[in-house]
Amino acid sequence: MLAYDIDTGQRYLMVTESKTKADYAQFMKWLLDTHYPNASKYNSFKIILAPILTELL
Repeated sequence: MLAYDIDTGQRYLMVTESKTKADYAQFMKWLLDTHYPNASKYNSFKIILAPILTELL
């Protein structure tokens, strides 16, 4: 899985054997806990929902 921080140009990558919702949730938890520990819950919520909302539009 790949995440891209548009503000800094930083990419974050995690390789998994499958691509399930649980894998995605674990990736997002790792990303926020490791690289964005000071992010507010509101910003974390926006980060997690962004791909989901993009698919729906």
